[in-house]
Amino acid sequence: MSLGKKSGIDSRIIRNSDENWTQSRGPFCDEDFFDLSDWTLLINDVGTYNCEVYQLRKLINFIPSWRFDDIMVSFAAPGGGVGPHFDLYDVFLVQAKGHRCWKIGQECDASSLLRENSDLRLLSKFEVSEEVFTEPGDILYLPPSKAHWGVAQSESITYSIGFRAPRLNDMIAYLTDELLERLPPDVLYNDKLMKPAQRPGEI
Repeated sequence: MSLGKKSGIDSRIIRNSDENWTQSRGPFCDEDFFDLSDWTLLINDVGTYNCEVYQLRKLINFIPSWRFDDIMVSFAAPGGGVGPHFDLYDVFLVQAKGHRCWKIGQECDASSLLRENSDLRLLSKFEVSEEVFTEPGDILYLPPSKAHWGVAQSESITYSIGFRAPRLNDMIAYLTDELLERLPPDVLYNDKLMKPAQRPGEI
């Protein structure tokens, strides 16, 4: 088996050994999956390649389609997960196989401290407020910026349905650009409808 960039699929394996988190990117071969615990395989944008997976999008039809990002699948051996982190988008976690324990933490933002010497953007401080156990058929919703950490209790498959949460300044910039494209370049401001100024220094 070969899984990874050569097949057009973005895949990663994340391993945890005594809180030492490492990440490797595909393509992968059979030897990469020999460990019995503490690793997870992430495959992004699976719905693009599999129509049945894309049908999961219909579970969340109450959110406008323009916000839909992708569907990621996570296959985890017991103890596998990606560590304590937060995302900047809405995500619905659909448990398809096995069981996971989801630890829910604090609200995060750009000032939240991350662990050094790691490209996984893991939180250096994680404050557990509640735990949720999911089994096949369960869906867990996590809002943007909410810290979380899922750990597989058994061999587990979870589908993550992600929705963009655009920055408001980006949305305003895009709207402004669109309006500018509609305006003729030679249209000038004029005072045709302005009333005589009572306070000329007022803007």
